[in-house]
Amino acid sequence: MILHVAICDDEQSTRTLLQNYILRYAGENHLEVSTTVFTDGAQLLTADFSETDLLIVDIQMPELNGLDAIRRIRPRYPALPVIFYTNYIEYALEGYEVQAFRFLLKPLDYVQFSDVAGKLLHEIQKKRSSFLTIQYNDETVRIPVESISYLETDWGHVLIHTDDRIYSCRTPL
Repeated sequence: MILHVAICDDEQSTRTLLQNYILRYAGENHLEVSTTVFTDGAQLLTADFSETDLLIVDIQMPELNGLDAIRRIRPRYPALPVIFYTNYIEYALEGYEVQAFRFLLKPLDYVQFSDVAGKLLHEIQKKRSSFLTIQYNDETVRIPVESISYLETDWGHVLIHTDDRIYSCRTPL
């Protein structure tokens, strides 16, 4: 399972630093990670983040800053974890208005990065690899937790609604 991380910063050195930190953390923690880079906030407006697990964005960029870009894409991707990477802590309150996960301040060292972004990637990976194991039609079935929409009870059965089917099993909710 590959984790997808997008980075948006107008400075090449910062994009490279963040990519190196991501790859280092992935190597040290046995995670598969791919990165996509953007050079300005305007590029974020047309990007597809449906498969993205984490977006790391600089706030201060020419033309469209990171905060305004996230304000505009948040309605399409309400659950996308966003970490702002910036020199300006005064944007923190505004960032939380768009449900930022955290702020990382420049200059950033690897320990700070791994404490915030690395641990978040690890938690996302754990969540994506979680399964619910049930007995269904005399078989043991493993259902990815992330595919479960909701559960309901129906006369002693639990109905598990997933993206593509409904499982029925006799087990306490």
